[in-house]
Amino acid sequence: MIDKNSPLPIYFQIEEQIKRKIENGEFQAHDALPSEREYAEQFEISRMTVRQAINNLVNDGYLYRQKGRGTFVADKKLEQQLNGLTSFTEDMKARGLNC
Repeated sequence: MIDKNSPLPIYFQIEEQIKRKIENGEFQAHDALPSEREYAEQFEISRMTVRQAINNLVNDGYLYRQKGRGTFVADKKLEQQLNGLTSFTEDMKARGLNC
């Protein structure tokens, strides 16, 4: 839940809570997030605070927006170490895939 007396900003607490739900699998890729209004009512905070948290998560690539439809969980990012040049086949083998 949100601790309004915490030194951490409320929007940051909301961001962390949503990230945790994504990482724990409560929110799957392409799942719709509750609306800003629903979050604001649930935590008894302003929609602007919720909007800031969601905007930060969109900018970080955790969420994406579709105009007129809502905010959704983004696909997980593929991270790749840039230790040197590798071929496509080597990349796929490193990820455990067969070509």
